[in-house]
Amino acid sequence: LDTAPYLTTNGESPMVRGLLTPEDSYMRRLVADQMRLFSVIDAIPELDNDQIFLHGNSQGGGLALLLNGICRKKIRATLANVPSHSNISRRVHEKTGSYGAIADYLLLHPEDEQHVLATLAVFDTKYYAKRIANPVFTSAASADTTCPMKDFLVTYRRLTAPKSLTVYWGKGHEGGESRQLAREISLMKQLTEELNKDADCNL
Repeated sequence: LDTAPYLTTNGESPMVRGLLTPEDSYMRRLVADQMRLFSVIDAIPELDNDQIFLHGNSQGGGLALLLNGICRKKIRATLANVPSHSNISRRVHEKTGSYGAIADYLLLHPEDEQHVLATLAVFDTKYYAKRIANPVFTSAASADTTCPMKDFLVTYRRLTAPKSLTVYWGKGHEGGESRQLAREISLMKQLTEELNKDADCNL
């Protein structure tokens, strides 16, 4: 439950809260909550700081990419499915997914558009893609109207780290579902085995 006070804008949809400045925005608070997970990892000795993987679907996929680009932790790999938060200005103008609520806000407050788009740009994954150094494994769906593949591709093309994209043709926002999950389980086993081999070589 979001009970934090907002200084600029407010509304029923979380996405329209704090729209006029990055410091006040809902997105900043959402990202900050995710960043706190790294503090949890630091506080639990049983967790290995050198084996951090990021994973998420939809909004979670977009957040995984954002965190990967922002945090200073060593990330082994990021797995992001049908990711949100890419090419946000077009997402707003085309009213796709949760960004439709922001488009509705701008219909009522067109004078705020410049401030709103400047705020949202701070949280657009396309501006963080080149800061990611670890492997990125992604999936998208060609008929996804919630987080359109064409918008995610803007971020994907800017990734300079090792990357892969699995496209589920004709699928909507559900993406690959169980097929993608099985693919990711197999991938994680492979990555874990490689990590264990590296650890053995360093003994």
